[in-house]
Amino acid sequence: METNYLHLKNTIDKEFEFCYSVVLQKKKFEFEDFFEAVRNIKDNWRIVKDILTKHPQEDEEIVVTQHPGTKETGLHVAVTAGNENIVKELVKLMPKDKLEIKGTDELTALGEAVLTGNTNMAICMVEKNKKIVSIAGGFNKLLPVVDALSYGYNDMADYLYSKTKQYLSPEDDFNNAAALLYWSIDAKDYDIAWDMLCRFPRLAITVHEDYGSPFCTLAENPAMFRSTSTRGFNFWQRWIYNHGRSKYAATNDIYINVPNQEDSQTSRKNICCTGTYFYFKFGQVLAYNYFEYPFPPNLVLRLLLRIEHIHKMKYGHDRTNEILKKMCEEIKPLDDDELKKSLVVDALRTATANGMIEFFVTLIQANPELLWLNDKNTGRYLFMIAVEHRQPKIFSHIHGLKSKQAIAALRDSSDNNLLHMAGLLAPSSQLSSIAGPALQMQRELQWFEEVKKVISPSLKEVRNADDETPQELFTESHKDLKEKGEKWMKDTAQSCTVPAALIVTIMFAAAFTVPGGLIQDTGRPLLLHDKFFRLFIISDAVSLFSSAISMIMFLGILSSPYREADFLRSLPTKLMIGLFTLFLSIVAMMICFSAVLLILFDGESWVIFPIILSSSLPITLYLFMQFGLLFEIFKSTYGSSIFEKNHSRWL
Repeated sequence: METNYLHLKNTIDKEFEFCYSVVLQKKKFEFEDFFEAVRNIKDNWRIVKDILTKHPQEDEEIVVTQHPGTKETGLHVAVTAGNENIVKELVKLMPKDKLEIKGTDELTALGEAVLTGNTNMAICMVEKNKKIVSIAGGFNKLLPVVDALSYGYNDMADYLYSKTKQYLSPEDDFNNAAALLYWSIDAKDYDIAWDMLCRFPRLAITVHEDYGSPFCTLAENPAMFRSTSTRGFNFWQRWIYNHGRSKYAATNDIYINVPNQEDSQTSRKNICCTGTYFYFKFGQVLAYNYFEYPFPPNLVLRLLLRIEHIHKMKYGHDRTNEILKKMCEEIKPLDDDELKKSLVVDALRTATANGMIEFFVTLIQANPELLWLNDKNTGRYLFMIAVEHRQPKIFSHIHGLKSKQAIAALRDSSDNNLLHMAGLLAPSSQLSSIAGPALQMQRELQWFEEVKKVISPSLKEVRNADDETPQELFTESHKDLKEKGEKWMKDTAQSCTVPAALIVTIMFAAAFTVPGGLIQDTGRPLLLHDKFFRLFIISDAVSLFSSAISMIMFLGILSSPYREADFLRSLPTKLMIGLFTLFLSIVAMMICFSAVLLILFDGESWVIFPIILSSSLPITLYLFMQFGLLFEIFKSTYGSSIFEKNHSRWL
C-alpha cells in the first residue's frame, strides 16, 4: 500500500515538472525578445517599450517574469548590463513587492546594482521599496550595504547605510552587523564605522568566525596609522603633514547628498561626517603663488594634487585614532581571559610586529594588563615581539615605564629573554630596507647594544633552553650575514682601490711635469706667479694626498680581522672616509686638468669651456652612483639614533 502511494506521488511530481517546464518554455519563447532587448540594447528604452506594446495585456506579467534559466527578471538583466535608463523605467512598471525577487545567485536587483557600483540604480529601487535594503542576498547572506563596502563602493555604501541602519541590530542579525563593522574599517569608511560603534559599542569586542574582530582588522591595516604609513616621506612631505591641521566633529548623524554619478568628486565631498574641515598652510601659499606669479601650471597642479593626497591621509589617520579610542573604551573593564577571547591580545601582537605605535600605546593605556599577557604559542611578550621584529619606536617606549626592569627580565617558553630576541636575525623585510650586508650587520649590532643597556648585568649571560647566551645566539644567528658583510666590504674596497692607486700615480707624475717649463738657471717654474699655475699645484697636491688617504683606508678594510664589533664603527668609518677622499681626489684631479687647459689655451674660450664642462661628467657620475651609499653610511654611523632614549612617562 505504501509502495503504491510513493509510486503515485513520484508520477504526479514528474508530470507537474513536465507541465511546468512546458509553460516556462512557452514563456521563454514569448518573452525572449524582451530579455534580449534589455540585455543587448545600449540603454535604449524606446525599443524595449515597443516590445512591451506588442503584449498590451501582459505588460505587468512580462516585467516580473523570471527567466527560465537564471530565474532573473528583466530588471536583473538590465542592471547587470548597466542600462540605467531602462532600469529606471522598469522600476516604475514593476509592483513594489516584485523588487524583492531573487535570481539563482540569491541576489535581488538591488544586489546586482551593488555589484556594478551604480548608485543611481540603487536609489531608484530603494525609493520605491525601502524594505529591499534589509534583504540579505548571495551565498553569504549579506546585506547590500555590506557588499557595497566589500567591493569598495563607499559612496553607494554611505547611501545604503542611511537607509539600512533602522533595520540593523546585532541582536537580530549579528552576522551582518559584525560584517558591516569589519568592512567599514577595511574600506576606510570612517563615518559608517564611527556610527556603528556609537550605536553598538559592544561590537568592538565581538568576534566573527569569518572576519575576526574589529581590533584585528585595524591591526592588519598599517596604512591607516601615521607611524607606519609616513615612513617613506621625504622632507617636504613630512613638513606638509606636520604643519597641516585636520579638524572634524565626530557625530552620530551622517549627512548624505548623492548627486549624479558624473560628479564623483562632489559626491565624495558631500558624503562625509558633518563638521569636517581642513586647512593647510603650504597649500594656501602655493595657491596664492599660482595666481600671483607665472609658475608652470602643470608643476603647481602636481604639487597641489600631492598635497591633497597628504591632506586626505592625515584626515584618515585622525579618524582612525578616534575610532580606535572609541573601541578601547570597551576593553577597559575586561580581564585577561576576555581580552584573549575578544582577540585583542592577538591584534596587539600583530600591531606591535607592524610597528603601529598609536595602536600599541592606546590599547595599553586603556588596559595595562595587556603588557603582561604573552603569546600562547611562543610565550613572548609585547616588547619581545618589538625587538624580534625590529620596531625601534615601540621598543623605545620601554623607557617610559616604571616597571622597565621587570619587563626586561621576562622570558618566553624557550627561556629567551629580551637580549636573546636581539640576538635573533631580523626579519628579511627589515633588513632589505638597509643598503648592503655590512650596514645590515651594523644595524643588528646597534640593536644588540641598545637592548643590552636596558637589561640588568645578571641577565646578559643567562642561557636559554638551547643552552645559549644572548651573545652566542647572536654569533650563531648572524654567521651568514657577517660573511656576506665581509665579502661586500672587500669587494667594495677592491673596486675602489684601483682608481685610487691610478690617481696617486698620475698626480705624482703630474707634479714633476710643470706646464710652461722651468728657468734654466734657477730651476723654478716660468709661470710661478700665474694664478692658474698655482691652482694647478694646489689641486694636484689635494688630489694626490686625498687619493693616498683613500687607498690607505681601503687597504685597512682589506686587512681587517672582521670581528663582529668592527662592523659597528671601525669598518663603516673606514669605508666612509675612503669613499669621500676618493671623491675629493677625483674633483681635485679634474680641477688640475682644467687649470692646465687654462694655461695652455689662454684666451681660446671656445676650446676651453666645452672641455671643462666635460670634465664635470666623472664627478656627476660618481655622485650619482656613490653619494647615496656615502650618505647611508654617515647617517647609520654618526646620524641620530633610531632609538628614543629620553622617552617621557606614558603609563
